[in-house]
Amino acid sequence: MIARFRVALAFPLTLSSAEKLRSYNVSWAGHEFVVQPPYQSELQTELLSQSVAPITELVEKLRPAAVIGQSPNETIAGAPALHANALQIEVHRESFDRRRALADADRDPPASLFFEVANSLLRRLRSVTQSGLIRPLLEKQCFWRIDYLKDDGVDLEIDTTMIRRRLGGHFSWKAVAVTRHVWERAASLPSEFDPTVWEILYQDAITLLPERGPALVMTAAALETMIAHALNVLAAGVTMPDKLWEWINDRDDYRKEPSVEERYDDLLRIVAGKSLKDEKDLWITFKNIKNARNSFVHGGRPTIGNREVTVEETYDLVAKAANVVQWIEALLPETHRRPIATEPADLQMNRLLVAPLLPQLPDV
Repeated sequence: MIARFRVALAFPLTLSSAEKLRSYNVSWAGHEFVVQPPYQSELQTELLSQSVAPITELVEKLRPAAVIGQSPNETIAGAPALHANALQIEVHRESFDRRRALADADRDPPASLFFEVANSLLRRLRSVTQSGLIRPLLEKQCFWRIDYLKDDGVDLEIDTTMIRRRLGGHFSWKAVAVTRHVWERAASLPSEFDPTVWEILYQDAITLLPERGPALVMTAAALETMIAHALNVLAAGVTMPDKLWEWINDRDDYRKEPSVEERYDDLLRIVAGKSLKDEKDLWITFKNIKNARNSFVHGGRPTIGNREVTVEETYDLVAKAANVVQWIEALLPETHRRPIATEPADLQMNRLLVAPLLPQLPDV
């Protein structure tokens, strides 16, 4: 029997139409896997936002494309290139535990193992090619399916007590609503307007998601840059001896200068009468981002305490950083705040996730 795993890649790989890549075997967590070369599927992830098909139907398009499309503009060693956007991994065994009553984590084999094997390959390809475009696959953020088949690749007979396939689908939606209010607000700004450095860093942090480490590093950099900017603005309105502020912040040795934590606490209290430390939830957010950033930069993995930060927690931390930003920004004069649109746009997305009827998949 075969357990066949197919998954859509986050970024297509460019292959030569003149070369045939070999499959290879790998032992992983007590299972024997066969990793097939990347292939071109019928699923076009770049067009998903325009599709009205249910997510469950889109997963069906992970099958190999009937007609392999070649790039009209790319070649490898003179041969036409093609884009492979999916990966196939198989386990061959006498039988699998396919009982419906099993929890997802107890499925045989667990979907998580297929993702571990796939990501092992992608990590190696990323290192060999030195391409950051190759990104790891996340079970909850991609299209994948596992089919149980006979040894000859034919579907198994229907048995209402057993499953024949498992699948997962993901849909993300990104949009920027430009209403009349937004348009007029932007048009009213001077032509020489430039956003602050910390604002650019924070926006870049959001675009780096779901990459945990890079997004957290950029978020921490945004918070560090913001507090330095905010303190300079606030200090200008405080009476103090000449050059004292310059001496505090520029000592020709960063080790003698105030830490980011001291800036959000002691220095902020001096120039604004308030400390982020007094805001418990905001202080915890700031500390968690700082610790996750430091552990990633120095150890390669973002952690808080002794626990690794998950993708979901990374999204949460980056989002909560906005609360820190808003609290600090409220201390600044109006002229030093972001020119954010004040009228929210009522932008909605309606997307069919599961078909109303599933006559094609009675045993899923």
